[in-house]
Amino acid sequence: MDTALIPYHDPLTLLDQTDLAESTKDQYRKALTAYLATGESLLEPHALAAHAQTLPASGRAFLKAGLRILTDGAANSLKGRATPDNVAAIQAALYRIEALQN
Repeated sequence: MDTALIPYHDPLTLLDQTDLAESTKDQYRKALTAYLATGESLLEPHALAAHAQTLPASGRAFLKAGLRILTDGAANSLKGRATPDNVAAIQAALYRIEALQN
C-alpha cells in the first residue's frame, strides 16, 4: 500500500491527547501495543483483520476504538492538506484509512 500521504502519528501519543478515562486509554494502549508487537503495520487492513480474529470480542472492541483515534487524526490531517493539485491522492489515502476502520 502506498502510504506516503498518510501522516503517521504514534497512536499511544494520540491516546494521551484524548478526553477519555485513564482506564479506557490503558485498554486501548494494551490492544494497540499487542498488535504492534506482532511486527505488522497499523496501515495494513488485512493484517489488522487477521489479528482481530484472534482476539475475544472485548479485545477487538478496544483495538478498533484505539485504531479509530489514530485514523480520525490521520484523516483530519489529510483533509487539511488537500489542494486542487493533490485532491485525487488525498481521496485515495482517505479510502485507505476508511478501509482500516472496517
